[in-house]
Amino acid sequence: EGRVHGVVQFHARIVVEHGATGDSWIVQRISRVTWLPSIPRLSTLRTMAERPLLPGEYAVLALLALRPMHGYEMTAFIEEEGLSDVCPVEQSTLYTYLRNVEARGLVTWAEERVGQRPPRKTFELTPAGRELIHAWLRRPVGRMREVRLELLIKLFFLSRLDPGANRRLLGDQVGACKDYLAGLDGALPRGAFQRLVLQSKRSAAEATLGWLQAYARELEDEVVRT
Repeated sequence: EGRVHGVVQFHARIVVEHGATGDSWIVQRISRVTWLPSIPRLSTLRTMAERPLLPGEYAVLALLALRPMHGYEMTAFIEEEGLSDVCPVEQSTLYTYLRNVEARGLVTWAEERVGQRPPRKTFELTPAGRELIHAWLRRPVGRMREVRLELLIKLFFLSRLDPGANRRLLGDQVGACKDYLAGLDGALPRGAFQRLVLQSKRSAAEATLGWLQAYARELEDEVVRT
C-alpha cells in the first residue's frame, strides 16, 4: 500500500484459471484497487498544477539537469556549492518541491539499494521537465526584484550546463534592464511620494545594470584568456 499525491493504490494482480470441469474458477491473487481522493482534493491538486513554479522548484529541476540525484545529494550540493546563499532549501522543503514537480510530470524516480542500506529514490528529469528547465534558464527575468533570486539561480546553473548560453543570458538581461530604465524615464510621477518611488526604482535598476555589465566583462575576459 502506498500514497502518491492523494491516491492510494493496492498493488496486486488477478490470475484466474478455468477449472477442469469448466464451471469452477480458482482466484489465485487479488487485483490492484485504486482509491481516488474526494473532489476537493482533486481540486487542490489541479490548482497546484496550474500555478507557476516557485524559484525553489525551478532550482530542483536545474539540479537534475546536471545529473540524476537522490534527495540527500541534492541538499548537500546546494550547501557545498553556495547556492543556499541565494535559494536555501531544507530537506523537508526539497521533498515538497520534488512531489510538486513530479505531480506535473516533470520528474520521475527509480528506487535503488546500495549495500545493506535502505532503498532510496534517485530522481531525474522527464523529457517535459528537461525542455521546461532549459527554456527557463535561458529566459531573462522581467522584474528587477527577480534578479537577486531567479537570475542568480539561472547564472549558477548555466555556467555549469552551457557557458555560451550563460553569456547570452547576461546580454539579454542587460537589454531588459535598459528597457526597464527607458520605461521609468517616460513615467510621470503624480506627487512627491510617487517621485520618491520612481527614484528608488531607477537607482536599483542602474545599480543592477552596472553589476550585470561588469560581470559580462569578466566572462568575456575569461574567454579571451582561454
